[in-house]
Amino acid sequence: MDTTKKTIILFSGDFDRVMAAFIIANGAAAMGDDVTMFFTFWGLNILRRTEKVQTKDKKSTLQAMFGKMMPKGTRKLGLSKMNFAGMGAPMMKKVMKGAGAMTLEELVDSAREQGVRFIACTLSMDILGFKEEEMIDGLEYAGVAAYLGEADEANVNLLRTCHYPPAEALMEAADELGMFIECEAPFCWAPGSGNKDLVARETAEMVLTYRNHPSVLYWSLADESGWGADFIDSSQLVRQLNPT
Repeated sequence: MDTTKKTIILFSGDFDRVMAAFIIANGAAAMGDDVTMFFTFWGLNILRRTEKVQTKDKKSTLQAMFGKMMPKGTRKLGLSKMNFAGMGAPMMKKVMKGAGAMTLEELVDSAREQGVRFIACTLSMDILGFKEEEMIDGLEYAGVAAYLGEADEANVNLLRTCHYPPAEALMEAADELGMFIECEAPFCWAPGSGNKDLVARETAEMVLTYRNHPSVLYWSLADESGWGADFIDSSQLVRQLNPT
């Protein structure tokens, strides 16, 4: 295990989450670490060229729709919470500017200048219909095996299950390799109230199924959902089922 290697999976296209990933990447690189960022699914949007590009291969109708609906580059990203119909990100940028913080664009440039490797997931690109000519220069293209090869050598790895129940094989591998897991309940875009029994049942099943895995570092109640009575109750339930 190489204690100077760090790997980061970026699968979100939300401004705040992308900022967090690049702040960590720059910090690790500034400390002299060898940093690899693996961009998959919505995280690939950060790497897209902003201008329209004519591709050699024809896309399916759904792939063409994906390309039109999703943001290109770093300047069109919204917030994961309190986006306020698109106003959240500009407001956050104003606050950051007032605090003298680096912009996302500056963080991306800084990461590249420090030698951070950007790897675009080829499987996600195939699913979404993204082509290499649509992406910015200087990227590496590889599948999950390439990331796992880097992760095996690194000493800090955190995976979030992203509102899908993780396979037992993943959890066992994380336990064995010393990777951390943020285990997330199977809820996305939930209103936060009105589904108390369902939320409690699924959350309890998650905790009871995975709580004996030492790799679980965090429990996540939901993805991109409203905060309300359902999740207030489920947070208390998690503490009861797993008080450690």
